[in-house]
Amino acid sequence: MNHLCHCLLASLVILCSSLNHVEACSVPVFRYALEQWAPDDYRLVVMYENEVSSQLSGQIEKWKEVFKQHHANVHVQLLEIHGDINPQDQWILQHAGVTEYPAFALINPGGGSYPPQLVTAGLATEFEPESLVASDVRDQITSHLVGGASAVWIFLECGIPEKDDASFEILTTELAKHQNELKLPEIDADDLKELNVRPEELRIDFQVLRLSRDDPNEQVLVDLLLASEPDLREVSYLTEPMAFPIFGRGRLLYTLIGAGIQPLTIEEASKFLVGACQCTVKAENPGVDLLLGHNWNDSIQLTEPEQVEIELTGVSSFKGDEQTSTDSMAANSESDNELASVTVSSEPPLQAEAEVSIDTEAMSPTKTTNAVVPKENRVTGTTIGVWALLGMIAGVVCIASFGVMLRS
Repeated sequence: MNHLCHCLLASLVILCSSLNHVEACSVPVFRYALEQWAPDDYRLVVMYENEVSSQLSGQIEKWKEVFKQHHANVHVQLLEIHGDINPQDQWILQHAGVTEYPAFALINPGGGSYPPQLVTAGLATEFEPESLVASDVRDQITSHLVGGASAVWIFLECGIPEKDDASFEILTTELAKHQNELKLPEIDADDLKELNVRPEELRIDFQVLRLSRDDPNEQVLVDLLLASEPDLREVSYLTEPMAFPIFGRGRLLYTLIGAGIQPLTIEEASKFLVGACQCTVKAENPGVDLLLGHNWNDSIQLTEPEQVEIELTGVSSFKGDEQTSTDSMAANSESDNELASVTVSSEPPLQAEAEVSIDTEAMSPTKTTNAVVPKENRVTGTTIGVWALLGMIAGVVCIASFGVMLRS
């Protein structure tokens, strides 16, 4: 009987999980997110004692002006440390690690199954608002996303060349393969209203930027990445490279770490990003928004699509999320049979990012053993059709088993 109960419970959980993703759309995830999902706000909590001085008040107004000019997804909150503090803000005081005031703490909005996390903290006199909202690498991220990239992968080095180079090779090789082989979904006529570009302008395009953890100009970005999940700063992960797929308006899907940067996990993330949007509700999708200074609405310029007959090749054949690829959004001078490429930015520590182009057809995909490590096995919205089917099968099996037990 215990086995039967477990079986029924598992079926119920699977079916309930499937119901959370019924609001689907055939527009690819990366494009739907770019057009529809506004970034969640970060909180810049300014902690002070007794009263806000005129100097601090002036500083805060200047910070707000910088945030406004950069269209940054961050807002300022004042916190008097001796006042009536709610549990959430009490948590900030306990974890900020500051002993002098006024001070600041940057808190991310959380996302998916993760609650808000502390990004960084320090003295208010040392706070630099410009560095919080902009950097060279973050500018590259927004430029690629607005330009039509399906995702920008940030490869964060651990500082051990052997590990970094091996994982980076796997990542770029696999992304180059998927960029050539994956197909975009066939967009339903009813979903054209959700798409503000012509379907043939969409393309599969993965960009990769390589980042040193010690780059002094990108420490805010490094902190943002490491705060995207609660345990990324653990000692066991300090000596492992990490890969972060970013899509939409700067939404970080999740993290691949060390041996988890392998063909299976890269493929799963890639298929999710270019596959049909299984749930249009942002909160029901995995991911955490980054803090970026960019005017997304002006850059994307949403307009009504032309009502034309579009025939796209390729319908999903693997878990409902294989997609049709096209390079029409690239420059008109590019022919349909031109080689696809993954642009990889690689820099030595303390230097600016340098971009190189990889010939994807000349690359031979590297196969690695699927090691079982934390962060490796990710379940995304792209598997929901299979989960629903498995849930129904499990339910039938359990009911049949129950009938057999009654007859016996």
